[in-house]
Formats: sequence, C-alpha cells, structure tokens
Amino acid sequence: SVDAKVIQLLAQIGQKHPLTHREDGAVAVSVPAKGLRDGVEEVLVDISFLAQHLPAHVMAYMLQDGQPLLTYVARALAVEIWLCGLAPTEPAIAKVVRAPAYCEQLADLVVHVIVAGLQSVSDLRGTSSEEAANLVKHAMACIPLCYMIVKSLVEWELVPENNSTAMSAVLMMPTRLSIFIDVTVDGLTFFEQSSGCTSVQRALVAILEGLRAVSCIAGFPQALLAHAGFRGGALLRACSRIVVAHARVEPSMLAGAALKALMALFANEQLCSLDAVGENELLSRHVIAVVLHLSKLAEEARKKGAWDNDLMVDVFRLLEVLSDDSNFKRHVIDNVTACLMHMFVVPGSVGDFKAFFEAAPVNKRRIFVLAFRVVGALNCFNPELSREEDRDVLLKAAFETSPTKAAAENMRQLLRLIVDHRDNPLQLPPPLPPPSFMRPEESTQEPSDIEPFEGFVHALEEHLAKVH
Repeated sequence: SVDAKVIQLLAQIGQKHPLTHREDGAVAVSVPAKGLRDGVEEVLVDISFLAQHLPAHVMAYMLQDGQPLLTYVARALAVEIWLCGLAPTEPAIAKVVRAPAYCEQLADLVVHVIVAGLQSVSDLRGTSSEEAANLVKHAMACIPLCYMIVKSLVEWELVPENNSTAMSAVLMMPTRLSIFIDVTVDGLTFFEQSSGCTSVQRALVAILEGLRAVSCIAGFPQALLAHAGFRGGALLRACSRIVVAHARVEPSMLAGAALKALMALFANEQLCSLDAVGENELLSRHVIAVVLHLSKLAEEARKKGAWDNDLMVDVFRLLEVLSDDSNFKRHVIDNVTACLMHMFVVPGSVGDFKAFFEAAPVNKRRIFVLAFRVVGALNCFNPELSREEDRDVLLKAAFETSPTKAAAENMRQLLRLIVDHRDNPLQLPPPLPPPSFMRPEESTQEPSDIEPFEGFVHALEEHLAKVH
C-alpha cells in the first residue's frame, strides 16, 4: 500500500543521500532494498513519490485512534523540510509542491500539528513523569519544524521567477488564515512567558521566522491587523517583550528574529500597518517600548564600539522604519538623537572619519549608512500629518545633545562632506540590499535619495551661523 511504502521510505531515507537524476526527469535516491525489493542490496526510489504522498500520510496518522507517536511525526516533518528545500533546484519536486491540492494538504497538516503540539505542551508541562516529559520534548520539536516548512515554501514563492503562489494562496484562505493567526499568536504568547529555555527559544525563533515570511504575502498584514488576537495586542506585546528581554549588544538569534518579524509587518507603507497601530493606544505602547529599548542598545553599542554584528544592523533597520512614521517619529527623536549625533562626531579632522569609514567592517558601514537615513527620515516634516510644534524638533534635539560647539562644527563638516561629495566612497556607500525576506517594493527608502538628509545639514549650518 501507499502508506506502507511511505513508512518504509521514512525509515530508510536520509537528507545526506546523494540524488540521482534519471533520464525520465525523476529524482531518485539510493536506499537499502530491505522490504522494498528482494535480491538486491540497494534500490533507486523516486522521491517525488514520497513528496506527493507524505502530507496525507502524516495527517492520516495524526487522526488515527490513540496518541500519535510524535517522534515519527517529527521525522516525517524533517523529511518534508528537506523535500521542500529541493524545490528551487529540482523541477520534479517543484511540480509536486506548487500544486494547490498538495499545498492545502500540507497547510492543514502544519496547522493540525501545531495545535496538537501546543495542546500537549500546555497540558503536560510541569508533569513529573518521564513519559510526559518525552512527549513535551517531541511536541517542542514538531512545532518549529512546521514553521520551517511554511517559511521554506513561502520564501521560495516570493521569488517571481519561481512562478508559484500556491502555498501563499492557501494560507490566505479566510478560515485557514484565521486558524494560522490564532495558533501563531497562541504559540508566541505561550512560549514568550518561559523564553529562558533553549528548546523554547528555538521554537520562538521558528515561529517568528515563519511569521516574518508570511508577512510578505500581499494582504497578510491587513488580515493580521484586523484579527482580534492582534488588535488586542497579544502578538505585538509578545514580540516587544522578546525584544526587550533578549536584545543585547551581543548577537541573539531570538532577538534578531523578533526584530525582523516587526520590520516585515511595518516596512510596507502601502499596508499602513503602523498607522493602524498608532491609532491604538495599547498597541502604540508596545512599539514605544521597543523604541526605548533600541535607543538603549544603540547607545550601548556606540560606547562599546560593538557595531560589527547583524543584530545591530537589524536595530537600525527597524529604527529607520519607525523614523519614517509620523506616529513614532517624535519618540525616536527624543530617545535616539543623542546617539546619532555622537556617532557623527569624530575626533580630529574630517579626513579621519573617511579613513575610519573605509576601513570599517561591512556591518559597521551599514549601520552608519542606516544612521544617515534615520536622520533624513526624522528631519522630514509633512504639514498634513505632523503638528507645527514638531517642525525642526530634530535640529533642536541635535544641538541639545551635541557635546560641544566644536563637536557640532566637526559634525557639520562631516555631514557637509557627505552631501557635497556624493560620488566618493564617503558619501552614502553602495545601496544596501533590502532584507532577503522582503520584496523590492517592500524595502525601505532608497539610500541614494539624500534630500531629507541634505535639508538637515542646511538647517544645521544656518543654526551654527546664528550661534557663532
């Protein structure tokens, strides 16, 4: 039977098996022949058969009477991730995983396993028996695997050349979308409360990375904003608490995943996600808490010179997004300006900064580029959206936080050099690529557009002329 063959293959197949491409286009692996064919030691098996039947087989196994063996489910999910990972390079596998019916089976399986896993962990956590502890352990293994499957397929579909939107379309079906949002919010909220444990952190990272990928599907952020779980602040509260609890100057996978998830939700202005959040006092409070923590991180990194890590790049990417929103611009100005101004003040001549900049590691250069862009975004004033008292707030804050007049003058020379020499390496360096999980149209403002930044430099020069 199909189920018997799938069971046999799952017991024998491994991700390290070399692939064999047959003349008929099929992709096969060599596995021990025991139980499959007599008289030979090994046999080539078409893995597209396994890919085609695996989701339905595991779902049937989960629905059978009695407690499912989660070690078996985890093994099957790990193989499913391997198969999904082959889709970008193996047309035979891609043909299977882009089929709408297959994606429906896989999406239903993922949601079912997540729900069952969360229920098991919730019911049995704290139970002292060895059997219960093992069940929790295996449930904790299954949940991240489910989100890794979603992330793998959705990110693959976000590449236009792959010509596939099947999983994205399936996840956006109203009933399934509502359930997916519910289990994601429940999972984040539940695990965030005990995020000191390594296995829990691993689960949180997987959930956040899955959320980040799905947030790039057109329409998902709006659906999330309209959902009761998000409107009540549960998801945003969980993300903000993770950032505050785990984001330090030292790299952290969990903090980085939370920052990227927030950025994916808020970076697309067309979706007006931050506008909806800004209109809700409870949700705004969570974002402001994130701003306050990011400002502390940026200042600590500046004092320690701890710029060369991916987490601090994510910190400044999110600050740039928040700086460009009228709801949160003032909070960024009040809390981040001092750090920004100190970053632009260097001892000695302006030439020292050029030498420092050109010799800096890649991440450090990226952070300075993002800092320039944050200044440009903060200096923008839209009379239709902003209050009159917010005009030139950044400029005033800049002078209040500059160490000395001489330092302010040094900063002015540096910024003027950047503006006047747009073609030299000191000017905004080659444009930063958008984060890999974002489509080009969802990336933040173009780094080559420095008009708002130039406006700040002009205002700074005028102010310095008056005080001198």
